[in-house]
Amino acid sequence: MAFYGDGAKINDCEAMALYGDGAKINDCEAMALYGDGVEINDCEAMALYGDGVKINECEVMALYGDGVRINAYEGIAPKGHGIKKKQRMCKVG
Repeated sequence: MAFYGDGAKINDCEAMALYGDGAKINDCEAMALYGDGVEINDCEAMALYGDGVKINECEVMALYGDGVRINAYEGIAPKGHGIKKKQRMCKVG
């Protein structure tokens, strides 16, 4: 569970968050569109934004800032470029 400076809240496979830019992440079907074109899909959303927030639930762990680093079943990509996580079954329980 993580809280962003703007009050966004993300928790496990039941992620749901509203960012100042209108991005929305929902349940095991996480999907977010950020102004920088980053797209996170399906039960894998999680990231480290400039404010140092770290999400590491249903999978993954990403570092944004000096180049996006997505760790866990994915690769590495620079911020600004669109990033899309592959679909993955959500861990429940």
